[in-house]
Amino acid sequence: MSRFGDVLAEKVLTDEYFKKIFISVVKKYTKHIVFNKVGRGLKEKEKSDIYRFINILINSNRNTDRSIAHHIISMMEPFHKNEDYFKAVSSTVFYKMGLFSLNIEHSFLNNESLIAPCVRIVVASVFHKIKQGAVS
Repeated sequence: MSRFGDVLAEKVLTDEYFKKIFISVVKKYTKHIVFNKVGRGLKEKEKSDIYRFINILINSNRNTDRSIAHHIISMMEPFHKNEDYFKAVSSTVFYKMGLFSLNIEHSFLNNESLIAPCVRIVVASVFHKIKQGAVS
């Protein structure tokens, strides 16, 4: 017996309108890669609909459906990365895929007064574990 979310995802993947928007995203992304130019993204209606499709796909239990959602959001990134709603949807996709990243500012990485204490804490923790025999 299939889960309802998986049935919905299957309907999305066979939907002609989804295929049309998906092909549009692929074409825009391909032009971006080939010509190294960021053109216009999706129209508002298409964008709204593709976000709904992504939401359905990412909530499926099937890895292929979830991978397609990740693929779509990755191709949309050059065009919509500064939009708040895109950031929310992409964060959800990454979270559900188990893809986490640290959002560390470049200035933090160059600030020794901030890094040195962090390094000392990590090193002290490792030495403590070695002394206890937890790490060989």
